[in-house]
Amino acid sequence: MPIVPQQGRVGIVGGGISGLTYAYFLGSLRPDLKIDLYEKSARCGGYIRSKRLGTTEYDSRANQDYTILEKGPRTLRGESPGVLLILDLLFKCNAQNELLGISRNSLGNRKYLLSPYSDTEGHSGKLTPVPYSFSSFLRFLFDPLGKGVLFGLLKEPFVRSKSSPDETVEQFVSRRFNKSVSDNVVSAIMHGIYAGDVSQLSAVSVLSRLVDIERQHGSIVRYGVSQLLQSLKKRTPTQLAPEVELYAKVFKPAFNVSKTARFLRKFPVLTMHDGLESLVTVLQKNLPRNVSVHTNTAVRGVAKKEKGLELTLSTGEMVRVDHLRLTVDGRATAAVLQNAELSALVAPLEYATVVLANVYLPALKLLSHPGFGFLVPKTMQDETQLLGVIFDSDIEQNSKRLFFYNDVSTELTSESPISDEKLAKLAKAVANRGAVITNSYTKLTLMLGGHQLKNGDDLPTRSRVHKIVRDVLMSKLHIDLDKCNGEEVIEIEYWTDAIPQYRVGHEELKRKVAGAVRQVFGDKVTLGGTTFGDGVGVPDCVVRSFTDAYGVTVGSEFGHDAQQNGVSNENPNPQSKKYAT
Repeated sequence: MPIVPQQGRVGIVGGGISGLTYAYFLGSLRPDLKIDLYEKSARCGGYIRSKRLGTTEYDSRANQDYTILEKGPRTLRGESPGVLLILDLLFKCNAQNELLGISRNSLGNRKYLLSPYSDTEGHSGKLTPVPYSFSSFLRFLFDPLGKGVLFGLLKEPFVRSKSSPDETVEQFVSRRFNKSVSDNVVSAIMHGIYAGDVSQLSAVSVLSRLVDIERQHGSIVRYGVSQLLQSLKKRTPTQLAPEVELYAKVFKPAFNVSKTARFLRKFPVLTMHDGLESLVTVLQKNLPRNVSVHTNTAVRGVAKKEKGLELTLSTGEMVRVDHLRLTVDGRATAAVLQNAELSALVAPLEYATVVLANVYLPALKLLSHPGFGFLVPKTMQDETQLLGVIFDSDIEQNSKRLFFYNDVSTELTSESPISDEKLAKLAKAVANRGAVITNSYTKLTLMLGGHQLKNGDDLPTRSRVHKIVRDVLMSKLHIDLDKCNGEEVIEIEYWTDAIPQYRVGHEELKRKVAGAVRQVFGDKVTLGGTTFGDGVGVPDCVVRSFTDAYGVTVGSEFGHDAQQNGVSNENPNPQSKKYAT
């Protein structure tokens, strides 16, 4: 692990969620350091962007006359370990009341897959619910998408483990279950997370948990059944991820981590009241005093010096640092480090381009299928290049404040144990409370492209996207925009080379890149972000930022103090304790 000298200086390249959280954690753990974060654009947050759209209706409960158009990520998984770290950040910044959740049994948590169907009215494809109960699972087996699922589940316990270092997601799922499961189910999930192709994505990188279960236990189904039986015996203690246990020891969250983890599992979908970008706003306003953010400033190059590194900035300034953290993509990393071997290593890296279309229809609830949205399996791809549709209005209209009420905060900040029954009763009380948003409207986000776009020339024009939006809403959701009297709002966003595609061998590639960087710069340069991290999700980035920032602290006097006494639960920037949008 790199050791930064006392009173040293650290540079961070990239002001996305990875760069911001790394700056926050490192600045809190090492108050002796001077930390400079460089972001080439005019704003921080990267692909997290929430735009306010003024509306003619005033929502008295939400106290707002606007709606949020999410231009990138919008939700967090309640079961993700990184969510606990995010929640603690919100607590430390007095912004925990902004976190909203959708309960497991809510209609807003219902998800769908696009299944084959057509009629004489031009409708193509029907929405088939992802199984959420035993009866829905039985119905799914009789759907065209369910073909082969039952046979695959019965076959899997008898499939021998494979010791190959890596294979595609399609190969892994087809080998353990069958190709129908890969084509009809798993391919849709990969569309939603990576905008990627199951025949190209690495099983080791994107299905690491399942690969580990196969290697350690032989059968995924047998392991799942054994875990289910153990849970039915009750009183099995909640196991926290090692990173969360370390975080709790170092940062001492205001809430009981184990109880809160159990509580959040009952709310699988989490959002922020003013959009996910409000998390970025909170972080930026509450960075420790020893962190400085420089927007509109790119790092053009880095040179190794006898003592540390020298950065060349786009402003013409030369800055000496003891350590450099890069949270940008592979090409940008190679451009900063200016190393031929590294450039050759990252050349094969590929990124998916995604086109987002936000659709807002005021005063009307037009969705016939309530839920989170639907994804398109590989078998249902067509010329629209649709990856999926998110039902933003249903997500918002089913979201409840989690920590606004005293009963939740009091219970989860208490160290006294709580039974499963009492915790379930508490979660049910939250789920039964009024929604934050009460107005009637329909809001959707269409995701297009991804791996179906072979190169930049394939990008659909805005007029083409508008036509796709109309066709998809009519044929899949039976929404006729021609009947909206021109009140609809459609905004289009192009995210070029946005999502790294973890191809077969990606883990080995990361090791080679890290080795090449270490060979030239020693431990003075480390890599983060979605390309060189552990996943593309916001919680994944936050966990990696914490573990790597802690690594810089280990070995210093501050690291010893953090291990023994933890970091103060107070906001590290006492001048900015209140949350503001």
